[in-house]
Amino acid sequence: MYRNFDPRTATITVRNSKISIPKRDGTSSTVDGITVNISSDFGNGQNHKCQLYVNEKSLSSEIENCWKSVKDISNKIVGVFVFFNEIDYYDNMTNIYNTPVISIQKGQRIIHIDKKEHGSIPKDWEITLLAKFEKVQRIAPIISLIEKVLGPYFTTQMSKDFEKESRSVLQGKTNEVIFNLSND
Repeated sequence: MYRNFDPRTATITVRNSKISIPKRDGTSSTVDGITVNISSDFGNGQNHKCQLYVNEKSLSSEIENCWKSVKDISNKIVGVFVFFNEIDYYDNMTNIYNTPVISIQKGQRIIHIDKKEHGSIPKDWEITLLAKFEKVQRIAPIISLIEKVLGPYFTTQMSKDFEKESRSVLQGKTNEVIFNLSND
């Protein structure tokens, strides 16, 4: 999955929030949880000023592998979502096209692919992975997710620094931590 993320612009945000957990009967309940947002420029500038074409099948497979690896460590993961946003754009709705929104949630057995409509061709694209966890006490499932998403760009030293910074969010002392991945 790390091939999709640009380490020079990657940002990880961990925040306490209310999350919705789907139930088997089709309803959902709202509980305290943690959201992890990993975003960066997409494609290392290869999609500069052009419409975005994404291999949905390949990306879906990577999301599913990520989901399974985190789920093996902790059953606290509730959902994983991947979507694309425009960077520096003017939305005049003249060039209308879609990009995929790929998700999997607790209770689903397969990846769900939806579409997001765009109305302009931006200068660049951003990829965002949003993961929702029930309130966790340990950082291990979050670190596992980040390692799976960012691969070799997320070094051991970064993992230690991230763990130290995000501990306050898990303990409820801080509401949000933003960690910039600088791998120069």
